[in-house]
Amino acid sequence: MSFPQIQFLLLRSCNISKFPNILRNQESIHYLDLSSNIINGEIPNWIWNVGNVSLYYLNLSHNALEGLELPFPHLSLSSLEFLDLSFNKLEGSIPIPPPSTTIYSLASNHFSGEAPSHICNCTSLQFLDLSNNRFNGSIPLCLGEITDALVVLNLRGNAFQGTLIQTFKEGCNLKTLDLNGNQLEGQVPKSLAKCKMLEVLNLGNNQIHDTFPFWLENLSQLRVLILRSNKFHGSVGHPLKNLIFPMLQIFDLSFNSFTGSLPSNMFRSWNVMKEDKSQLMVLGKTLSSGMYYQDRVTVVSKGLQMEVVKILTAFTSIDLSNNEFHGGILESIGDLKSLLVLNMSHNHFTGRIPTSFGNIKALESLDISQNNLSGEIPLQLNKLTFLAVLNLSHNLLVGSIPKGQQFDTFTNESFLENLELCGPPLSKKCNDIEALLPLAQSESKYDWKLMAIGFGVGYRVGMGSLPSNMFRSCKVMKEDKSQLMVLGKRLNSGLYYQDKVTLVWKGLQMEVVKILTAFTSIDLSNNKFHRGIPESIGDLKSLLVLNMSHNHFTGQIPTSFGNIKALESLDISQNNLSDWQLVVRDWNRFSIVSRMVCVLVEVIGSISNFQIANEGQIFASQMARPLVVEGDSGNVKHAPKNSAQAISTI
Repeated sequence: MSFPQIQFLLLRSCNISKFPNILRNQESIHYLDLSSNIINGEIPNWIWNVGNVSLYYLNLSHNALEGLELPFPHLSLSSLEFLDLSFNKLEGSIPIPPPSTTIYSLASNHFSGEAPSHICNCTSLQFLDLSNNRFNGSIPLCLGEITDALVVLNLRGNAFQGTLIQTFKEGCNLKTLDLNGNQLEGQVPKSLAKCKMLEVLNLGNNQIHDTFPFWLENLSQLRVLILRSNKFHGSVGHPLKNLIFPMLQIFDLSFNSFTGSLPSNMFRSWNVMKEDKSQLMVLGKTLSSGMYYQDRVTVVSKGLQMEVVKILTAFTSIDLSNNEFHGGILESIGDLKSLLVLNMSHNHFTGRIPTSFGNIKALESLDISQNNLSGEIPLQLNKLTFLAVLNLSHNLLVGSIPKGQQFDTFTNESFLENLELCGPPLSKKCNDIEALLPLAQSESKYDWKLMAIGFGVGYRVGMGSLPSNMFRSCKVMKEDKSQLMVLGKRLNSGLYYQDKVTLVWKGLQMEVVKILTAFTSIDLSNNKFHRGIPESIGDLKSLLVLNMSHNHFTGQIPTSFGNIKALESLDISQNNLSDWQLVVRDWNRFSIVSRMVCVLVEVIGSISNFQIANEGQIFASQMARPLVVEGDSGNVKHAPKNSAQAISTI
């Protein structure tokens, strides 16, 4: 009894160990799928004649096939459109498919030698996958000539040498170009800009020596850009380019030699990463044959390198690690609220961790280790409830580690080598003041109602920058004082107790026994505070004593100091203040010697626009000579050399 003639035969995953003999007599079969079995040995010659040239689909992938029986037949008359021999053990010469073939895959075999150029004779090819073999030599340049039909070109994981394809045609229809993991050199060809439909460009793990290809921003459909592990160099900023990648999902520049700071507009147009994802779709392509191809890329996520086969449209990743970027991390990165993986480690980034990171609600992995970041860890990071991996190690972070939420799940590995960082899970304990500092970053307000005590921070304890809202609610210090009262308490016995404190006033340490309600003092000296002095301190118009010396404050001396009409003692010496302006109307109130006024000129940079009501002399502790301010004109000039050691007086 003969086996009936069939047109479609699917024997996938049937544990078949050899080619069924019944196929020899099938003359009308169109569709044959023998994939995912355990067929070994050679592919017999007769298999190509099955169907008597009516066979258009042949899938022998995921078996243990080792070669092709020779001589290999000529397939010029074949109707074969789909040929998949991937994931076998095939070696030797590759079979050249007929001109009718649109999908051809030899991926993950043992083929070696040069890829034959006559493969370009298959002018109908939409999908060509030679990945993960042992091909070497140059990439056939003619492949650039068939890109009007070619949608997917995957040559990753071989040993191709020389330059990339240089001649992409007008009307290029490529959507995926994957050349990852070869030995390609030279530059990224600008003719690639003709491939307007390109979605995936993967040039990682080669030896490409080039600057950042700014012209890629013209590819409005680009979703995946991987340049990792090459010899790219220079800045990613350009005065005439805006890095407009509205569809970008995966951006990987890691392990190169990029330098400079990130351009301020870098993330503004990355619209896909700004969207909330409610539906997941697989990034792929439907070819004209009706076949569907799923892109795959290798990414580093949560500290592990992994291959993402089904790239969900909701999967987003930015990897800038292992370069030489410097400057601050842009606050605008917080707009990318659907970002899942962010790696900026092993660079030279400085400044604070952006509080806007707290807006990236989908973030699962954050690595900004091995930089020069400073300041406290923003409490906003506690909003990241999906964060599974956090690495802040090897920076200059200070203060206490936030508690609760995801932070309770991280080990000390996340925070190592930040010498001024304290609190669990580190063994270094925080003292009370350090533990309070992170609270200054929250939206809570200061409302100090103690009239006379002011604010004092102990020696070498305070760190970080002063919060912008620090002085806004110090209401008592904002009031004009017309009456003086002694701060004290009447006890139940009828006795009256007067408070006393010890403080530094006008350069001298003294004990104040009768603390008047009109007496106000702020002393933040001898700590490690940095960044600017808040302008809002000028609202404290009844403040008498202000000492912020021996810190690391930077920036200008606030012009608002001129509003503190009651100020009698000001010391901001031993800082890094620069480029200052100061307006003070009534200097007769000051009765202070050198240490108070030194602060006014112990600056780095130019001194200008200094206005003063009375003639006086200012001693510059880090300058060769003192400076003299002449009368109402406000002119500043150096004093004679013999006055270099003069004591400042006003």
